[in-house]
Amino acid sequence: MALKPWLVTERSVAFSARLWQVERSTRGREGQRGGHEFHVIRIPDFVNVIPVTEAGEIVLVRQFRQAIEAPTIELPGGLVDEGERDPAAAGRREMIEETGYDAPRLVSLGTVQPNPALLANVCHVFAAPGARRVSEAHSTDTEEVETIVVPASRVDAMIASGEIANVLTIGCLRLWQLKNATAEAQRTQRRDQNQCS
Repeated sequence: MALKPWLVTERSVAFSARLWQVERSTRGREGQRGGHEFHVIRIPDFVNVIPVTEAGEIVLVRQFRQAIEAPTIELPGGLVDEGERDPAAAGRREMIEETGYDAPRLVSLGTVQPNPALLANVCHVFAAPGARRVSEAHSTDTEEVETIVVPASRVDAMIASGEIANVLTIGCLRLWQLKNATAEAQRTQRRDQNQCS
């Protein structure tokens, strides 16, 4: 049985802030009497970048997060600004600002859903192979960042220990690992087929 979209019978803005809105809606399944009230946060798309140096290191940032009142270790990233049509351009901007690293190109790994129960946006994920330092990281009045460079082989241990606990960072790193493993498996298969020919 295919799941069908729920019918929206009422929709309004319950709260609006500078970067996001809370939408209140009444929704119900087809044939259901009445409906239920839901709240959805409408916020611009996110972007996360995985800068990878020639030495096989991942460039991360440590920053203080106000909601949890503690520092976190994350991938560089942020909001896709209004009017910014290209998520890759937003990703490059965030990567340079937060880490001081740039790369010759950004490779799209697709999108992930930050929290589809509450958030109506997606996070665009990019790898940045060949990343190298081109400037210092830029802290702002609202964001203080510290650049951290770690071997890619250490990432899993950092996640397992809780040193990296940001779910978007974990999901994006895992997506990158899976894409790399799939690409390597395809290269191996092609090589084996060529040797058999």
